[in-house]
Amino acid sequence: MSALLRNPFLNRAYAAAAKILAGGIAASRWVFDQACEVLRTLRTIPWPVLRARLILGLTVVVISVFWGMATAVLEKNALYLAIGVILSVFILIDFRVGVITLILFLPFTNTKLFPHQLLGITGLNPLNLLMMATLFSYGVRRAFSNVRYRFVPREAWWLYIFPIACAAALGATHVGEIPSFITLALDISLDDPFSYLRDYLVRPMYSVLFALLVAAAVVETRRVEGFLIAGLISLWVILLTVIIFFLMSGASLSELSGAGGESRGFFNPLGLHANAVGRLFAVAFGILLFSGSFYKKLLPRIVVWGSAAVTALATLITFSRGSYLLLLIIGLLYLKSLKGRRRWQIMTLALPAILLAVPRAVYDRFLFGVSTGADFNTLSSGRTEEIWQPLFPEIFNSPLIGHGLSSILWSDAMKSGSILVVGHPHNAFLKLVLDMGFIGSGLVLAFGWRIWKGMRQLSREPLLDPQLHGFFSGASAALFAFTIAGIFGSSFDPIFEQFFLWLAIGLMYGVSKRLETMRSTHG
Repeated sequence: MSALLRNPFLNRAYAAAAKILAGGIAASRWVFDQACEVLRTLRTIPWPVLRARLILGLTVVVISVFWGMATAVLEKNALYLAIGVILSVFILIDFRVGVITLILFLPFTNTKLFPHQLLGITGLNPLNLLMMATLFSYGVRRAFSNVRYRFVPREAWWLYIFPIACAAALGATHVGEIPSFITLALDISLDDPFSYLRDYLVRPMYSVLFALLVAAAVVETRRVEGFLIAGLISLWVILLTVIIFFLMSGASLSELSGAGGESRGFFNPLGLHANAVGRLFAVAFGILLFSGSFYKKLLPRIVVWGSAAVTALATLITFSRGSYLLLLIIGLLYLKSLKGRRRWQIMTLALPAILLAVPRAVYDRFLFGVSTGADFNTLSSGRTEEIWQPLFPEIFNSPLIGHGLSSILWSDAMKSGSILVVGHPHNAFLKLVLDMGFIGSGLVLAFGWRIWKGMRQLSREPLLDPQLHGFFSGASAALFAFTIAGIFGSSFDPIFEQFFLWLAIGLMYGVSKRLETMRSTHG
């Protein structure tokens, strides 16, 4: 043993091992001290900020791995999924991110340019993921918040959602009565009550859910201007889509002004109908037209009125007479809202210049049949004799509760072939009575009345900024015009062309709730 201890080689080995052990202990102590320092720092950071940083850090790692794996397998679907994952993370941190994203892209989701299915799975698409992520994030935030208010206002539930849901439940019992030639001609797939409820109740109700989420976001936001800007950007996204498509098509105005089905289906490659696009733009035009004069600075006023001019131009190239009627009503309401001298200035200077600048094809479309002395059936493109008159007797088969949503599909007139093969009656009031009866129609119209009244009150509310006065003035005018123009088409169910109205409704509910809170706080 003593000989081993006196061995120089072993002595050097023991010394080296001792140094390594001491270095390891020192390094471990340094790591431990650093970890303690990090923990002390983390304890000083508020939990929401810390949670956001942890989620973002984890997201970077997950997305990096996911993107690399998915790109090789899923190709372009990987891009959509990755974008959806990134947005979902930010939405989970703050649901208002989801609301802004919905405002930006919801109108665009109705086009064929937007992916409606991923990986071949029905229902798996960016819109559904975005909507569910926003709703989930709001639910979590609401669960841990001390703020308590009704997410769904009573009037929205009892006057609108409930009667539509009852009509959908009634209509689901008639799915088997739809003739096969109708589904083939209209290219719709209604195999069972589930698919009917999905297409005619759940998907349209996304518009209502969107408005309620907007209202919730407004309640928790100091400034509302961000939602208005997002709405303007959203309008420009769909505006540029339609205008660029029109310019690239090489079609002339005279070709689009025809009354035939080909001109009406000009925007079908985009997944849109000319009448729906025209009404969407006409509603946006009304909001912008009234809003412009409430901006004091020159640049915002130019942007708003310039956007209104481009929107009016885009409405004209749809050659939708229902949209032209909307523009006419909104224009008359705007003139009525002006005071004496300014009204006469516009009528004598601006209005003649606008009328002279409108192309001849637009007048030909709007006055179709008038110059030739055609009867009202021709003027209405066959609506009176080939749609409305055969459907009127259907009302009295179930006058109180109606026949269910989109009941024209299984109506006696459709089965007998006495009407045109169309998916709706081309009259919002007739459709309302046929689908929901006089009881449901009264409830839905009462909801519209209360919404219009609420917007009118906010347009004169002294506690609001002038920009919101203009917005709600335009929204109330657009809602009134949309209702009147419903005589010649559209629907009072939630549909694509109502997007900016639902945005206005969401802002109305959110701003109204904030005003209630302000008044209760300050007595």
